[in-house]
Amino acid sequence: MLLLLPFAWPYLRRDMARLKEAWKPVLVLGTLGIGAFNTPLYTGLLTTTAVNGLLLQEEKTCWIIALIVGGIAGWLARLVMNRDASIGIFWNIVVVCIGSPIGNAVAGPLLGISGSIQEFSLTGLIIAFVGAVILLGNVNIVQRRNFR
Repeated sequence: MLLLLPFAWPYLRRDMARLKEAWKPVLVLGTLGIGAFNTPLYTGLLTTTAVNGLLLQEEKTCWIIALIVGGIAGWLARLVMNRDASIGIFWNIVVVCIGSPIGNAVAGPLLGISGSIQEFSLTGLIIAFVGAVILLGNVNIVQRRNFR
């Protein structure tokens, strides 16, 4: 923490008035974030080895990458399918979480490839995007009886 303080200090000084006004939510969110991040790790370390603890720590990063890639793929699918883009990042991620297995189910047998949104790869992004487009196309057919 002391190593980061020289870099953060100018920004802390600039935003000190806002931090003083909203210190309670910042404290609650910071505490919950640290607790939510570290609790699975400490719980896992009670019953496993340090190597498995390292794997648990690494998995959290994969989920963050999955959320970012999912948001991008869902946003692109919504643009292609002319769906309401103002619905938000959460629903973009939901569309991709449902559409990615659909994309893998289509691309696997037809092309012999598979991808995961948990790794930031072009293949995973394309497969998640294709699955989201297929899902949104089916939603369009059901809702409007036409494919855009």
